Amino acid sequence: HARADVRDALVAEAQAALLERNPVRQPTEAELRALYARSPERFRQLSGMRVQRWTFSPSRGGMRSAWARATEAYPQLAAAKDAIPPTGAARADPVPSPLGDGVMSLPQLRKAIGPEATILVAQLGDGQYSRPVQHDGAIHIYRMLARDAAIVPPFEAIGPRIADEFVLQARERILLAELARLRSEADVRVLTDAAPAPARAR
Repeated sequence: HARADVRDALVAEAQAALLERNPVRQPTEAELRALYARSPERFRQLSGMRVQRWTFSPSRGGMRSAWARATEAYPQLAAAKDAIPPTGAARADPVPSPLGDGVMSLPQLRKAIGPEATILVAQLGDGQYSRPVQHDGAIHIYRMLARDAAIVPPFEAIGPRIADEFVLQARERILLAELARLRSEADVRVLTDAAPAPARAR
């Protein structure tokens, strides 16, 4: 796990440096309207939802440890359905807590957990768990307990959410382009049984 933690931390640092060198500009209204028209299903909004949250605090070993515990707990949650089993890396983390006072609207959820986690949670079905996500100095996993029927609000009502989605997609394109560049420049050789063995030095 130590090597995986180091690798994940290095990848995260490299991604952060790449995005810092390539800042995403603010989109124009025309670009936002085009995104809204192209992918209306991404902006479906619920009239209300009940969400649970598991929080993995960096107070136990730092942020890398929190990421590691959350990553290990995620498949345990999906398998256990209701709660983290009393074994494994997540056993000493807090029990799940509800978000808000019960039913939350999408704007309330966005204010509570930030735009990235809101996008993840809004795509969950009843009983499903989000992947781990960082927000407010800790790592969280969210579970959709119940949701009402979804609607697509008018463009004017969700401008900030569309802008958040525009920025997330732009950052993803930057990362994918860099990955493609690295792959194209990599010296990759595949050895097969038919390939000659390297000559031994005499």
